[in-house]
Amino acid sequence: MKVCAIVAKYLKPVYIRLPAASQCLASATKTKQKYSFVKVCGCSDGSHILVKPPSQNRDSYINRKDFPPVNVLLVLYNNQLCFTHVYADRAGSVHDACVLRVNSLGNMLETDVWP
Repeated sequence: MKVCAIVAKYLKPVYIRLPAASQCLASATKTKQKYSFVKVCGCSDGSHILVKPPSQNRDSYINRKDFPPVNVLLVLYNNQLCFTHVYADRAGSVHDACVLRVNSLGNMLETDVWP
């Protein structure tokens, strides 16, 4: 956990950043040309990563497929598949929509605040 905390504190801001408005516009243009999606600069999805759940509260980690993961929200930006947002702080039983709602990206989308 100490290593993860150090990586998150010092390396995450260097390698995982939300794009600036100009980068979003450039990515949206490329996405439209390549895939015919209009005004799209990235995509997001949840992924379940298998973990050893804590001994107390184990049942909260069990997902609908009956195994204990962490629900990770990933956001990819542009056709080069760069990660711009990673959130891995909810048990696997938590729905993807809830994971989006409780993290900073969901808040930015709901309040229309973008860096």
